Amino acid sequence: MIINSLLMWFLQDLLQVFLRGWMLIPDFMLMFVCYKSITSNYGLSRMIWIAFVGGLCWDLRWAGILGLNALAYTVALILSFWFWNLMPKNGRTPVILAAVMLMGHLTVAVFRLIILGIPSHYLLYQVALQQSYAVVLSIIFGFVFYKRGNKSNAPQA
Repeated sequence: MIINSLLMWFLQDLLQVFLRGWMLIPDFMLMFVCYKSITSNYGLSRMIWIAFVGGLCWDLRWAGILGLNALAYTVALILSFWFWNLMPKNGRTPVILAAVMLMGHLTVAVFRLIILGIPSHYLLYQVALQQSYAVVLSIIFGFVFYKRGNKSNAPQA
C-alpha cells in the first residue's frame, strides 16, 4: 500500500513537472489513498498517516506552506471515509464512490484557495481545469470499483 501510494505521488509529481505552467495536476495520491481507505480493510489511522506524509512531501517539493497540503489531505481523507461509512451498504455504488472521491478532491482545492487566496483569474481557471480532470479520475476509480465486483448490494432489476 505504501509503495503504491509513493508511486502515485511520483506520477503526480512528474506530471506536474512536465505540465507546469499549462495545467494543475489532480491529486492522484490523495485520490488513490481515498479509494484504498474506502474499498479496503486498511486501518483508517494508517491511511491518515500516508495522506499526511504525502501532503507534507508535496509541500516540501513545491515550496508551499509547510503542512498546508498535509492538513488538507488528512481532512479530505477523513471526510471521504466518514461520508462513505454514513451510506447504507446497499447505497454504496460506483457513482457514489466517484462523488465521494470528487468531494474529497474539491475539499483540498477549496481549502487551498481559502488559505492562499486567488491572486488572478488565471489561477481560478487552472483550479477549475484541475477539478474537471479530477472528475475523469473519479469516474475511472468508480469504474475500477465496479469491475472489482464491489457493486451495490441493492437488488438487481
